[in-house]
Amino acid sequence: VPMQLLARGTVLAVEPNPTIKPYMDMTCIANGHLGKFVTAGEAVTTEDTDSVTILDHCNALCNGGMIDPSWTPELQKRMTEIGRDSVTVPGLTLEHLCEKYLTAEEISKISFIKTDTEGHDVSILESSREFIDSLRPVIFTEWFFAYGPAENKKLFDVIASMNYQAFNPKTLEPADINQPIPDLLLIHETKINDYI
Repeated sequence: VPMQLLARGTVLAVEPNPTIKPYMDMTCIANGHLGKFVTAGEAVTTEDTDSVTILDHCNALCNGGMIDPSWTPELQKRMTEIGRDSVTVPGLTLEHLCEKYLTAEEISKISFIKTDTEGHDVSILESSREFIDSLRPVIFTEWFFAYGPAENKKLFDVIASMNYQAFNPKTLEPADINQPIPDLLLIHETKINDYI
């Protein structure tokens, strides 16, 4: 809803958790007067798949995520141990999800992407590199609380390799790998002067 208030265009909202998606759908319908909402129930994955498991983070399936195979074994074990319940859903790449739910014109106008996938964000960004580079949107991504030094390094390496720079969304100062914050604002290097 906040994105729609700012964009007044098409907002594609993704919620793969079938426990939560009806609430998102209801919210989008109730606010349909603001603009066009499109909702999707697949997980955003690094490749299309018929099923991917989303683990609960001990909150009655209100929040959770996939175990990312690129994490260190320690982080994979830690996140597996917190997950008590799980759901299995289909997954699509970011590009294929957009192609399924948006028109070509809507895709060409994508200017903002927000990810909050409980640590899977880096893999989504990395696997969507070409699609993202074709649009160069501003990206607001989670910096997962459970990341260790190896995952933090990979996050910043992937951001740099995509020619993006990471900023603190509250201060607009460059983000510091040694000072984790909940989220990062990513701006393509060709567009920094447009925003900062």
